[in-house]
Amino acid sequence: MKQIKSSPFLWAISEMEVIFIVILVAVLFVFISPFFMPKRYPTRQTTCTSNQKQIALSFIMYTYENDGIFPQATENWAATIDVKGKILECPNDKNSGSSYAYNANLASAFYKRTGETGDFSNIISITDNSNTTLTVNNSEIILTADSDAKSGIMRGKKDVAFWHKDGAILSFADGHVLYVKKDKMADVRFEIGSKQEGEKQ
Repeated sequence: MKQIKSSPFLWAISEMEVIFIVILVAVLFVFISPFFMPKRYPTRQTTCTSNQKQIALSFIMYTYENDGIFPQATENWAATIDVKGKILECPNDKNSGSSYAYNANLASAFYKRTGETGDFSNIISITDNSNTTLTVNNSEIILTADSDAKSGIMRGKKDVAFWHKDGAILSFADGHVLYVKKDKMADVRFEIGSKQEGEKQ
């Protein structure tokens, strides 16, 4: 009986087929896997940070166009500074409507002007009921924050929503934005010229 010898060429083809299948499976995995993986959390936090950065810049533009005065604290503050749409929505907020609140303590506050040029300084002032002028550096006071306050207005830590891994995204009056953990909220200012609730004396 005659034996049939296996050809080395046929063996090479089958190896090539295996390699081709492995490459094909790897390519398919790369393209299909994102659909089965949960959305990455940092992306949501980045979106929220970007939203509040744009809102803070809109506030700054508003104050510069209105003699350095901050807008009134009303439910329509977003329309006042001409902000609308998706910018007002945090991806982690499950409720409808705006996800951010404006610090009511800044309502009617104003930027001090400097020297002969009359340019705005980085000092925000407000006159209280006793005609005392209180001041704060614009990099120290919260402008907006994640919040589920239905009015869209906040006055302190109790109005901040901690949607981002036990922390919140906050914008400040100078335009910078920070992620702040819940246990560090005592270090940020809500009011002009006074200590905050829970703040170390």
